[in-house]
Amino acid sequence: MRAYLNSHELRTLLAGLNNLPSLPDVFVRLNSELLFENSSAASVSEIIASDLAMTAEVLRLTNSAYFSTAMKVTTPLQAVRTLGMEIIQSLVLRIGIFRQFQGSSAVGVLLKRVNEYSLRISKLAELIAKSEGVDRAFVTQALCTGMLSPIGILVLLDAKGGDYRKIIEESSSHEDLCQRETAMYGVNHHLIGAYLLSLWGFSEDIVEAVAMSPNPSKTQGSENFVLTALHAALSLGPHFLILKEGSRDVEELLDMDYIRRVGREDRLPVWRELAETINERK
Repeated sequence: MRAYLNSHELRTLLAGLNNLPSLPDVFVRLNSELLFENSSAASVSEIIASDLAMTAEVLRLTNSAYFSTAMKVTTPLQAVRTLGMEIIQSLVLRIGIFRQFQGSSAVGVLLKRVNEYSLRISKLAELIAKSEGVDRAFVTQALCTGMLSPIGILVLLDAKGGDYRKIIEESSSHEDLCQRETAMYGVNHHLIGAYLLSLWGFSEDIVEAVAMSPNPSKTQGSENFVLTALHAALSLGPHFLILKEGSRDVEELLDMDYIRRVGREDRLPVWRELAETINERK
């Protein structure tokens, strides 16, 4: 993984970009607050509440179908208590990064579609993790990783403009997009996103999951279930940006060498059934 994140192609591409995303101020303050022993849901919610736009978006997402809360959440404190600290941190980072890349109407439309697509992917990754009975920490990480996985797309949209928008519009699937990116730039958006997440101090499991999700069989050692859940969600979930009807060939998109290596092949029918519930949502 370190070799991928330190590749010549990735460093050359990043060195040529004028505008890499910076950590949102609210996220930095949240991280600092959580270092204190007396940090609490109340103190974290106060930081979120200091940014009205952030508060509105956190509440909107918390009350959306993706989190399926039992009751309407109306305050940042309720949101923190409902979702938990790790999910709130990821939401705040995601919202802040998307905010940095808001631009022309053409980009705005694509950002909306990327946002919708990745929320569906994150929900499916969470459902797959739950279906495997893994620890709650892995379930939460799978959800968060899905939400953070499109950061590299935002970077390329901003840096490469119309050329990259054309690549997105012509891509029929997540796998197709990664192949086109690699052919054009030498790296795909997952490596860009993983590089940034590693700089920002995210766990190795999350960084590896984002970096290696297009080709998990290239990893070694024991299974990283966050990677398994994200790869399965990207392969079985909605087509990239445009939701299409009809069944999909599981083996066409999944890295079956990896799935067999980690002993999950018999779980594919369950995962596909979960994917259908996400793909059918309007």
